[in-house]
Amino acid sequence: MPTIYEYLDFLIRLYTEDHLPIHVHIFKTERESKCELHYIKGELVLKWKNVSGAKPLNSKEKKIVEELIGKYHLQIVKKWELIQIFGKTVKKEKIYKL
Repeated sequence: MPTIYEYLDFLIRLYTEDHLPIHVHIFKTERESKCELHYIKGELVLKWKNVSGAKPLNSKEKKIVEELIGKYHLQIVKKWELIQIFGKTVKKEKIYKL
């Protein structure tokens, strides 16, 4: 499961050979949540999902991640395509400031 972004204490990861919709797994310490990226009439809509067996991110943590995804969603989609469609590897990016 490649890590595509590291920001603060968050790791943003994609599973290889995963399914639609495009989504990322977000890890922080012992917590994990999944966030789906949907586009409705060209606008990004995020849908949070719990991961079975994992303690989910809290609402404050989700807000931080939503800001990150909002800024980087086009790059996330591109990385998802590279990994899922073309079987490529991508380098982790460390983000210091949004």
